[in-house]
Amino acid sequence: IFKTKRAGEGADVFNLFGLKNIHFRNFAITGEITGAYTVGTNGISIVGGYDNITIDGVLLYDLPSADRTGAGDYIDGGKAVTLQNDTASGPGWDVEIGTLKANYIARGCSQGFGFEASLEGFLSKAVSVDVDLIAEDCFVAVTCGAGEATGAIPVGVDSGVRVNAMTINCQKDVILGRIHGVTIDCNIVTTKSAAAR
Repeated sequence: IFKTKRAGEGADVFNLFGLKNIHFRNFAITGEITGAYTVGTNGISIVGGYDNITIDGVLLYDLPSADRTGAGDYIDGGKAVTLQNDTASGPGWDVEIGTLKANYIARGCSQGFGFEASLEGFLSKAVSVDVDLIAEDCFVAVTCGAGEATGAIPVGVDSGVRVNAMTINCQKDVILGRIHGVTIDCNIVTTKSAAAR
């Protein structure tokens, strides 16, 4: 089990910035925060460029998140696997935004899988993201989104993202916002009432 433990604020377990050729296989990831906090803990955050990353047979569970209602109205941390790639430049951002293949379980997380993109930035990238996910008791199972475009987006553009998800008793199963050309297959299983979820 890989775990971060911190007082007062979260600490991502793995924060990958501009990395290539890294592979996770057959272990668990969780986090703990003691005391009051406003910053949560992500399991695997992939920030900036990346290429040739695999996640296979990993369990990510009970990652602490912070409700930022009134302070931007979002949930900070608690994300099992998140790709955060925008138009920033500098060291780490010049790595190709390329291939990621993931097969994992997210349990008790704020987000099972998240993809945050720059719409124009991805037009010149060789993106291939292939995710097979079981998300159980999560706030959101799968989310894909981007900031507002500042230029024209070609008709028929494909973001290169495919997600095959089994969601079990999640509050929200799939959220899409300003994203073009994603393929998401989601099988939804619900055994709890809305209040229990």
